[in-house]
Amino acid sequence: MGIPDLLNVFSKKKDYDFLETLGAGSFGTVRKAIQKSTGREVAVKIILKSRLHGHLEVVEREVNLLSSVRHPHIVELIDSFQTKHNFY
Repeated sequence: MGIPDLLNVFSKKKDYDFLETLGAGSFGTVRKAIQKSTGREVAVKIILKSRLHGHLEVVEREVNLLSSVRHPHIVELIDSFQTKHNFY
């Protein structure tokens, strides 16, 4: 990951005010957050890379699927990014 990529990740993460934890599971947590740029209340799923044991394709598949689905009973994927230790 080069300097522009790191700056992009930092600015994306900085766009959220993380609040309380809504839930936790085997791979990470879901936190309530406010997206600063829109004022929108969102849920942020934080997946710990260390818990995936090298199966990163699971996250890629979920992101690709949620990016392509538009349905009133399925949550909308607004954004995704990753840091050294987590997927968001």
